[in-house]
Amino acid sequence: MKTFESSRSTQLQTPLTGLYNRRFFDDYFEKELNRSLRYSHHLALVVFDLHRFKEVNDRYGHPQGDILLQMAAATLRKSMRTSDYAFRIGGDEFALLLPQSGTEQAATMSRRLRAAYAATIEPLRLGVSLGLDYGLAVYPDDGEPTGDPDSRCRREVVSVEKRGAASSGGRSSSGRNTPCPNAGEASSSSHRTNLRSIGDS
Repeated sequence: MKTFESSRSTQLQTPLTGLYNRRFFDDYFEKELNRSLRYSHHLALVVFDLHRFKEVNDRYGHPQGDILLQMAAATLRKSMRTSDYAFRIGGDEFALLLPQSGTEQAATMSRRLRAAYAATIEPLRLGVSLGLDYGLAVYPDDGEPTGDPDSRCRREVVSVEKRGAASSGGRSSSGRNTPCPNAGEASSSSHRTNLRSIGDS
């Protein structure tokens, strides 16, 4: 039984970062949203990407990019509560699902994560202003879902609308830090929500 559970957990994680993948994000978000609807709890979703990550890949190569992705994942894990979940949902995109968290709580955590990551990578002296951009959406503050549960979930799940050059950071056609394998990203075209990009620089 333990072997089965361990194998299943590995399938739900991205090999490079050890974070849960996009497929698990889609499934778990639906469960948490339905729970929030049932019990009238807040649910915050924060999406991060690495600003100017493509420049790092181009200048230093994918091995250095992999290290920076791992450092970002480690930063997320260190700041999570036991009830929170962290995911890698794209090449340089991460998400945090924060049950029972309102807008201010989610924003405060996001700012703290951004500062922590900046401090972590500062000794590397990359010569590129790499950083964590973020946007967040909170149920029910950012809209009351209507209709059947699946439609509600699909409207609330993030469709990341990045701004500027950061929108394509790290999504190269080769190299290890490309979109996550088995992440189910093909389904993301049907996901929509209004994500407030309050952390972009």
